[in-house]
Amino acid sequence: MTVAITGLGYFGSLLAQRLLSAGNRVVALENGFATDAAAAASLGQQPGCNVIEGSVCDLDTVEALFADEQVQCVVHLAAQASAHPDAASPAYTEEVNLRGPRIVLDAMIRHSVPRMVYASSFRLYGRALAGTITEDTPPGEQSDLSHLSKLYAEHLQAMYARSHDLTTISLRFGLAYGLSPVMKTDPRFMTAPNLFCLQAVHGEPLHLHETARQATALVHVDDAVRLLAAAADRPLASGHHVYNAAAEVASVGEVARSVQRAGQRRGLAVRLAGPGTVDDSSLSPFTLSSRLSEWEWRWRWTLMQGIEEVLDYFAATAHST
Repeated sequence: MTVAITGLGYFGSLLAQRLLSAGNRVVALENGFATDAAAAASLGQQPGCNVIEGSVCDLDTVEALFADEQVQCVVHLAAQASAHPDAASPAYTEEVNLRGPRIVLDAMIRHSVPRMVYASSFRLYGRALAGTITEDTPPGEQSDLSHLSKLYAEHLQAMYARSHDLTTISLRFGLAYGLSPVMKTDPRFMTAPNLFCLQAVHGEPLHLHETARQATALVHVDDAVRLLAAAADRPLASGHHVYNAAAEVASVGEVARSVQRAGQRRGLAVRLAGPGTVDDSSLSPFTLSSRLSEWEWRWRWTLMQGIEEVLDYFAATAHST
């Protein structure tokens, strides 16, 4: 199978490795916005992998994804994924996150590619969640353009699936953590669990906002990538399919305290700061439900396992510099 991947960042680099190791061919697109160009280039040197440098919003560049290969599936990861106000301009976020998916879908139609797998977000449901969250739970309030754009992209997928008899899959991933070939160190582009690990190793306090007391969904990057790979060739009827894709539910405050405990076991003095440090153990988290149960899907990683490997990675990196 030949899979096109847009975006070779935190998810995409690990996905490319997994697909290649399973004997698939990969053609990938990366613009270097928040990803080390050297990491993408090294993937391009592996047999069976072709990396194209350029933007998902450039028609000629996207066309090159399909020029030399008969692609069976596109895994669309290219996005400005950060909610940080200084991550990118609103114009850039809108261009990549709104226009980009439509350009890719149009190219898929021209080249008779039948399937798209899209990395959506559990944040579509909002923040103050309660009860059982299913794929039919209505979207909640959004506070940034990046996560708001996920709702548009999902509806765009559904529209193209109906109009062109495609199979489109939206995986609503929880907050990701864990090791990948591309590890971000710029706080603007890091998820909270990984950022807390970096701060712990550097002796910086873990700052918790008031919203840190609210429960959220979490998933290890390796589990997320296994699911992306499985969705690429899972037997499914044409149409749009949505799945909640997270293994655990915890608050960001609980994540920080897990980092604190794991850090202390490694001799690190980890300090929590900010209004979100109030103990939230008495709060009732929501319950997560997923149609992945129809796949008999099993998650392999726990939050603590991921925290420990990321702490060890950043500690080793700090000692080598």
